[in-house]
Amino acid sequence: KALYPTFANIGDKPVITSDAELDLFVIKFKVKRAFNAGSLIPTDGMLIDKNLNVKHVSF
Repeated sequence: KALYPTFANIGDKPVITSDAELDLFVIKFKVKRAFNAGSLIPTDGMLIDKNLNVKHVSF
């Protein structure tokens, strides 16, 4: 199973930054039917900047 949240910065707009240690955004998902999320463990992910540089992250 995989989740693919995607955010796009259309054009050459300024990037979102924060000087404080605050969450810039929170991702929430809704499910179509009930299930137990206790068995789900994130394993890896990718962060891609607007210049398409990729950073792989592991949890």
